[in-house]
Amino acid sequence: MEPLIAVEQLDLLKERKDLIILDARGEQAFTKEHIPGAANLDWEDLIDANHEIYGMIADPEQFASVINTRNLKRTDPIVLYDDQGGVEAARVWWVLKNYGFEEISILDGGLTKWKRSGLKLESGPDVSPSSGDRQFGFKAFRIANKEMVLDKLDDPDFTILDVRSEEEYTGKKIKSGAAKGGRVRGAVLIDYIRNFDLDENMNVIGFKDPSVLRHLYEKSGIKSDQKLIVYCHTAVRSSLTTFVLTELLGYQEVYNYDGSWREWSHMDSALIETH
Repeated sequence: MEPLIAVEQLDLLKERKDLIILDARGEQAFTKEHIPGAANLDWEDLIDANHEIYGMIADPEQFASVINTRNLKRTDPIVLYDDQGGVEAARVWWVLKNYGFEEISILDGGLTKWKRSGLKLESGPDVSPSSGDRQFGFKAFRIANKEMVLDKLDDPDFTILDVRSEEEYTGKKIKSGAAKGGRVRGAVLIDYIRNFDLDENMNVIGFKDPSVLRHLYEKSGIKSDQKLIVYCHTAVRSSLTTFVLTELLGYQEVYNYDGSWREWSHMDSALIETH
């Protein structure tokens, strides 16, 4: 399967016995309505429950505990979706890739587009199998930590890409968990929401065409041969941008900063810019 799958394609494929459809939303939303045959894998269950910085990727023990309750294997073909255009699904994509999962697609437009297309829904709790006992080693897929950002901060071969809102970027808005407002010194801003086509009410319709996306990044100086470190507040929106850059546009060296602004906001003020 391609990294991005249309709702019409998934509707045709959903009866495949080997295909795993994963809903990345919370349990309550899943129980209310979901795509037929989907299992629930709440993206927040893959956040390290013991780390002082909220949002860090789950360690191998926690990851295995969560994934084994869904009886998932690294070789399973997986389609992920949410109702936020794909941002939560992309976070799950990134975590799964860091633990060696191979064939993962994201549903373009997610549950919202599925419903708009008039396709069937189910309700009720998750009844997927839960008998796995596998171990999963960490594979370090497109991940950056604080030390890497510090090391590459003044490296001309690297660009730091901030995908939050302009208010967050300038320090006018400080979200929960941050010590202060602002941005990583020298970071370039491209709000993650610009990856999507939006309707008149600013709801996500789906991803923009790759040619439009390529122009978006290149006109901001983000070329395909650049090395990039991407961040947001908790590495969720930046997972989405990492997916776009690598899976849809073919960028080779893109690293998602796990700690993102929640961690960096505690750094010395000399490493932070505002205006």
